[in-house]
Amino acid sequence: MNIENIREFNRYYARILGLFNQRAYGLKYSFSEARIIEEIGMKPGCHSQYLVDYLKLDKGYLSRIISKLEQDEVLYRETNKCDSRIKSLYLTEKGESIFNEINGVTNKYLNHLLKDISEQDSKELIKAMTSIKTIIGDQYEK
Repeated sequence: MNIENIREFNRYYARILGLFNQRAYGLKYSFSEARIIEEIGMKPGCHSQYLVDYLKLDKGYLSRIISKLEQDEVLYRETNKCDSRIKSLYLTEKGESIFNEINGVTNKYLNHLLKDISEQDSKELIKAMTSIKTIIGDQYEK
């Protein structure tokens, strides 16, 4: 296995997606913060441990981000009805607005990135992305 080829692709893809920008797609929030907002928006009521496991984040780092987003009135925590030790996470109205903005800006960026790609190349791209998810997914999700 050629690790350098994989690392080269990762660097390329991270650059194409703008992951090195301090603010994701010109938004107020970093890529990590935007990703957390997005995940909570897609899974209302999720909890911190889910985000740690799914996004592979450090608990302390996630805790700081959640506190910041709570201070910014983007999300709120609610005691879980089944287990009072768990706090479920929800977006506020402001957070929902930011979530929609993130989706809109991301879709616009990707549409711009892919605008000159043929239908055939688009199908090949999706097939390649599916292959990556299939091949790596089983190992990564363990």
